[in-house]
Amino acid sequence: MTQPRIFITHRHRYNDHYWTLRHKLRAEFNFQDLSVHDHKFEDDDLPLDFLLGKIDDQIKRCNVFIAIGRRYVGRAAWCKWEIDRAIQLNKWIATWSPHGLDPSEAPASVRGYALHLGPFTQARALATKLRALDFAV
Repeated sequence: MTQPRIFITHRHRYNDHYWTLRHKLRAEFNFQDLSVHDHKFEDDDLPLDFLLGKIDDQIKRCNVFIAIGRRYVGRAAWCKWEIDRAIQLNKWIATWSPHGLDPSEAPASVRGYALHLGPFTQARALATKLRALDFAV
């Protein structure tokens, strides 16, 4: 199996959930984390076009995109841009609800998307689905 390259988007308030999901997925299998979270940039004054370019490059390199949260993650400006970009690039997309609430409340742009792997409330179920994918794409 080719190693998955995963990009995870989340609202700022879900930063702890990002780390929780990352650790739970790591316990299940190895993957390359291409997420661009606030600890990857040492200079807070980086130009916006640099940040957009870096994020775009990481989304292009990923073979799976995960959105943490429910429908509101698609309303946060950065998350919406990242989700829309993943859809434009025909990436596999999964949604994970950190609170185990109704997983069908995925962002609207993702719900009808052909490569939506499904909404998940359990990290282990998401890991099982990811392991079953052919990551050679």
